[in-house]
Amino acid sequence: MKKVTTLAIVLIACLLPYYLGAQPVLSNNYNPSPQPGTIINISRVNTGAITQGASGANITWNFESLSMVNVKTGTFVVPNATPFGASFPNSTIAIAYNPGIEYGSYTANYEFFNISDAAFLKNGFVNNAATPIAVNYTDPKVLLPYPFTYGNAHIDDFSATYTSGTANVTESGSFTVNADAYGTLVLPYGTIHNVVRLHFIENYTQTIPGFDPFEYTVETYAWYHPKLAYPFFSISSEEVNGSPQPSIIARYIELDGFDDSVEPVGISEVQNGVSVNVYPNPMQQNAAVMLNLTQAGNAAVTVYNAAGQLVANLFSGYLQPGSQTLNFNAENLPAGLYLLELTTNQSRQTVKLIIQ
Repeated sequence: MKKVTTLAIVLIACLLPYYLGAQPVLSNNYNPSPQPGTIINISRVNTGAITQGASGANITWNFESLSMVNVKTGTFVVPNATPFGASFPNSTIAIAYNPGIEYGSYTANYEFFNISDAAFLKNGFVNNAATPIAVNYTDPKVLLPYPFTYGNAHIDDFSATYTSGTANVTESGSFTVNADAYGTLVLPYGTIHNVVRLHFIENYTQTIPGFDPFEYTVETYAWYHPKLAYPFFSISSEEVNGSPQPSIIARYIELDGFDDSVEPVGISEVQNGVSVNVYPNPMQQNAAVMLNLTQAGNAAVTVYNAAGQLVANLFSGYLQPGSQTLNFNAENLPAGLYLLELTTNQSRQTVKLIIQ
């Protein structure tokens, strides 16, 4: 398993009125969002000469003139309300598409997520094959560690093993996400204020016995609002084995009665130079948690399960700068995926952890 890192730059305190440059922060503060039963209309649009527009602070992106190709619906449900809930036991929310929603190399009928105070994870999806295939990420995608805002960046690895027909297929790779802008999004039906634009670059390898490996690169720009863990607009392109695929996929959603106001948030200055590592990882009963701080200060080390519940407080107190090592005894925790989090005055760092 690999380290998940959140990098932050110096941010100003945004104590301004809602629409006058307040900097939105993506978090779980509006939990549960989306709620089961929420229905969104999803419009795929002609891309033509569409571009993602500028990065930076207080940007207005005007996509008012987009023309529609098709409209689908997405309904958020509890995972067990789908026929595949048992395949994604750590998920807290799922979305059912009618009909399936297109990605570059597949179409998804369902997607499964885990949303908690610690992070926003994608656990997998079910495609629209004649015999649907459940692609469960054994190493889930931590899409975002929370909180996440303009200037933050994040790196994560993921993997999946599943059966397609009689073939055992594996996928493994990594992605980066950068919050490269925030501002106002103008769509054909109206305006959404307080959005954060995320830039994802995903690289992964798909291995099917009897074939050469397929190398995928997927680049996506997605506009998120703090009140909904689903993008209001996205533009995505894909390459397979170095060859660009013919379709750029762009789509926007519409949610009736959505209130795009957010409470003003002040964000203190955050410094780089804090790190946390766990060895061994995966672990069994004991592991060393290695910390490195560039400044003295208060620190807390906590562990969350895949449902976002706090399961262990490893440390809370004052630490001097330099390297520190803590012992983590996990004998009372069941096997599975966990997130270990280091919080200091400088930053918040999260490590994905497997207990075997």
